[in-house]
Amino acid sequence: MIPVLVSAREGILDRDKYASARGADLDGFEPEVRTATAAA
Repeated sequence: MIPVLVSAREGILDRDKYASARGADLDGFEPEVRTATAAA
């Protein structure tokens, strides 16, 4: 929440993106799984 407040105060918050993200349905949310890859 703090980054949202700070960016809004600084005038750099993209309010359209923020509004669309708030309406996201998280009922079927599955976190992204990241796999580690070994560097050769």
